[in-house]
Parts: sequence; C-alpha cells; structure tokens
Amino acid sequence: MDDKRIDAVVICSSTDTHAQMITETAQAGKHIFCEKPIALELQKIDAALQAVDKVKVKLQVGFNRRFDPSFKRARELVASDRSVRHTSSASPAATLRRRLCRTSRCRAASFST
Repeated sequence: MDDKRIDAVVICSSTDTHAQMITETAQAGKHIFCEKPIALELQKIDAALQAVDKVKVKLQVGFNRRFDPSFKRARELVASDRSVRHTSSASPAATLRRRLCRTSRCRAASFST
C-alpha cells in the first residue's frame, strides 16, 4: 500500500475481507475495484463507504451479471418503453442500492448490449 507507483487496487478475495480491505485501501489513497458484495452486513458496508468518501477515492463494485440473458431482456423491455412490473423492492440488493444512493457514490446504472 505504500508503493507510490500503484494507483488502484483490485479486491477479489473472499467476501468477509472486502470491507476491511476497502477501508485500508482507501486510507492509503488508492482507487478501488471490488468484486461484489462489499460485505454481508450493512454496518460494514456503511463503514467502508464512509472511508472511501472521506478521502475521495473512486470505488467501483463489480457486478458481472449484466451479460446475463435475463438482464439483457430486462434492458430490452425498459428500452422499448413497455410496461415493466417491479417485483422485489425488499431484496438485499434493493436495500443496498437505496443506501448507496444516499451517498455521493451513487451513479445511474447503464446497460450495454
């Protein structure tokens, strides 16, 4: 972490290490790409996001299902202006998304085909 030649860190370890590694990497002033999820407990997620926000490094969380056929179909439905029924607003992902969107790290999702 002390190597000035390193600008960013990729975190692809077990989930239970992500939040702590994000915090330590942010404190070192490095940008971060972390495989999902950040953590399984909202307290740990909040602490990691606060560490990132405090030093203004960039954090990207990998979500590789964007190429899943179901996601592609959802994108097509939304893009076609057809009526789409949202069926799960109480999911852990929805809860996390709501929390993230209260921070400066929230960005609108985009789909690429």
